[in-house]
Amino acid sequence: MPTFSAALENHLHLHIKDLKTLHFGLTTNDLRELAYEFAEKNNILHRFSHISRKAGWDSLKGFRTRNPSISLRVPEATSVSRARAFNKPNIQKFFRSLEEVILKYRFKATNIYDVDKSGLSTVQNPPKVFVTKGRKQVGGITSAECGTHTTAVCCMSASGTYSPPAFIFARTSGKQSL
Repeated sequence: MPTFSAALENHLHLHIKDLKTLHFGLTTNDLRELAYEFAEKNNILHRFSHISRKAGWDSLKGFRTRNPSISLRVPEATSVSRARAFNKPNIQKFFRSLEEVILKYRFKATNIYDVDKSGLSTVQNPPKVFVTKGRKQVGGITSAECGTHTTAVCCMSASGTYSPPAFIFARTSGKQSL
């Protein structure tokens, strides 16, 4: 028998969804601790451990079974500045500007290139977090100061022409050469 009513479980479900929208996912331990605190603060009779101050694994499994729209995923590291800038108005503004430039200068597909980068980091991978199913990308806020970073860059035109990939390595000395 579940500790929380369907309405209270729905409240937890919505809280997980809201946190993920803000790039703050809950790990399994976070959710177990949250369930314990939620029961304690609301004076709900529970069988959770008062020693570990967490809900049990069986409670977590039951919650996941009753809430199939929640899944456990590994988040992609996302800087705070990127998380703030990536929103619908900014994306719409970008595509409006792109359309204006293409129409104004009449670019051909061979002259339109896209560059994509992929970071390779020595920073430890983040733990899996709970998110609603159907999300293609799961972000998690990270510190930009940790570890070393190598970037792989690929560039291709709309017509299929591409340049060889490039790697950008972190600077090894404190002095910049001019």
